[in-house]
Amino acid sequence: MYQKKILRTVGTVESALYKLLLPKPELKDVPYEWIDGHFNARDIRLDKKYKAIDIDTLLKVLHLDPVSENLYVSDKYDCDNFAFELFAKLKKWQGRLAIGIIIGTSASGTRHAWNYVVIHDKGKFKVIFIESQTDATFKRTIEEITDVIS
Repeated sequence: MYQKKILRTVGTVESALYKLLLPKPELKDVPYEWIDGHFNARDIRLDKKYKAIDIDTLLKVLHLDPVSENLYVSDKYDCDNFAFELFAKLKKWQGRLAIGIIIGTSASGTRHAWNYVVIHDKGKFKVIFIESQTDATFKRTIEEITDVIS
């Protein structure tokens, strides 16, 4: 019981630190249809409304977030665990953030999981992919994506 209270407090402190250390993000509504037609993959959408974030705030969040510092352990804490943890932490910080988990093929041809975030930049929406194990942003072709969880 005591351990559960400590973990809950740590999670609350972490959320408070995000809000304290980061400027309030300028979030913009992402049209549902924009996300709907963006990925040529099976798309599991869990919410009805999503918001895009600016790239500068996203990069600050990734810099502060400790997910990428976790120890990689094959088949125990690997790509999907990193991706789900980053997804959960950013959703806890901004509940309607347009972030998701991608399941697809890595550059080496193996199954891999990573994150995406919809950003707004100069009046346009863009998808940024995030390797949650390193916080690196990158591009992938649509053909490399098989499943999307948002």
